[in-house]
Amino acid sequence: MAALVTGALGFVGINVVRALATSGTPVIALDRSEPDAEARAYLEDVDDLVAFRTADVTELGWDGPLRHDGVDAVVHAAAVTPLGAAERRAAAEAALVNVAGTAQVLEWAARAGVRRVVHVSSAAVYGPVRGPEPIDEGRIPEPETIYGITKLAGESIARRLGSLTGPEVVVARLTHVYGPMERPTDGRTSLSPVFEWVRAAVAGDPLRSTAPDLARDFIHVSDAADALRRMLVTPLAGGNVFNVSSGSWTSEARAVDLLRHLQPGARAIVEHNEGPTASRSPVSSGRLRRWAGWQPRFSFEEGCRQYLEWVRARGATWTS
Repeated sequence: MAALVTGALGFVGINVVRALATSGTPVIALDRSEPDAEARAYLEDVDDLVAFRTADVTELGWDGPLRHDGVDAVVHAAAVTPLGAAERRAAAEAALVNVAGTAQVLEWAARAGVRRVVHVSSAAVYGPVRGPEPIDEGRIPEPETIYGITKLAGESIARRLGSLTGPEVVVARLTHVYGPMERPTDGRTSLSPVFEWVRAAVAGDPLRSTAPDLARDFIHVSDAADALRRMLVTPLAGGNVFNVSSGSWTSEARAVDLLRHLQPGARAIVEHNEGPTASRSPVSSGRLRRWAGWQPRFSFEEGCRQYLEWVRARGATWTS
């Protein structure tokens, strides 16, 4: 089996490329940008299994890899994530990439005889669900952001086209992902709070918390990538939408305290703002765990420790 990963130089995409290649799967890593030195360095120990291709899946008539490349499965991770102030200026681009781009990928996959497409979506499709009860896949989506709206539309298009002409479509709804290779890109202008805290800790800047009681369901990117890898190969057994999550909450206050412990000397500044302060419900990944035998390897503390060690070792320019 060979796999195609779209958005392969994005945060989630490049970690999926790495997870697949590490497992011995040849990967065609497709992105609209050329890989830079940092991306090549991240994949240098598996580069014999990775072939980079440059293309834009939103271009009408995009025809994908050649048949002789032997692509049997696709992880569709290409996306634009306009959050916060970026929503107004990037709404059209989000619709183009997250919706029209998804249709193009599914149309190509049907022509190429691809067996399965894993569509990378987001728990943002559920909207602002509050309370202690975990969100499962039976929850009716009610997205409120441009990102959540376009991801839900992309899901619907992928599942509909898959039901009409194939291939099998599996949807992965990821929670708040953090870890190595998150960095500013054209498609990812809104970065996770963990990125900001780790960047600040390594740079010697204060860790800023705007809502210390606000809790999120954080998942380490290598755990998310492992889940997506398993979703490519596990036979379907009823249902094709799966949450990918830690299943637990971590508040801003606890996250900052953990990072201060892991980076001695780090300082914190609390700045209350007018944004949301009510925590969203945790997201249940029980269906995925039962189906694919997947378990996250990293607790939030262990994940932050690994992330800090990786940043220190790489000396990534975007941390300064």
